[in-house]
Amino acid sequence: MQQELHIKDSTRGRFAVRFSIPLDIYDGFLAPGEQTGLAAFTHFFDRDKTLEYFTAADGFGELSYRRFEQGERVFVRIKGDISDLPKALASGKLGDIRLRPLGDGASEIRIVCESNRTGSGPADGETRPLLKFPDEAAEKELLRSLFAGMQLVLTITVPNEIIASTGARANGQTVQWTFDPGEDDAFLDKLPEIRVTYR
Repeated sequence: MQQELHIKDSTRGRFAVRFSIPLDIYDGFLAPGEQTGLAAFTHFFDRDKTLEYFTAADGFGELSYRRFEQGERVFVRIKGDISDLPKALASGKLGDIRLRPLGDGASEIRIVCESNRTGSGPADGETRPLLKFPDEAAEKELLRSLFAGMQLVLTITVPNEIIASTGARANGQTVQWTFDPGEDDAFLDKLPEIRVTYR
């Protein structure tokens, strides 16, 4: 799975999400209409529901969606323009991404983990489990199958030079994080700290 956020300036940007899952996992657990611990994830396999998900919020511009099967996997590609960056990020549609000014011309982007099973998010600086299910062992096994052979790659590009981050810097304006949840159980418990500061 790959997610990209490209911030052009203080008000505009674009995003892309690309992912795939094994066809048997899709058929057995994630087919639209099935109720599983990952039910909130299933709408991304339906074009109309995905477009409605983003257009229901302010701040998003033109969107494109593609879903296809290849080999033994189901692939989804979502791309879109961000016409109002503060509103788009505040909507939570791209995750809990927080952008704040730090002074002296610097800004910080931070991705905060919130529980999927609680009614409210954590206090600033608090980390809660990323996924909570009644049968944690069974759900972790499902997630390992879901993520089998797949890495999660997050890429953030900012308009100016990066001065600090918790990821491996690709160049002066782009930073990337790579996770392997199929191998690392810690990722299934809580999201690692994701933070980038630029000026």
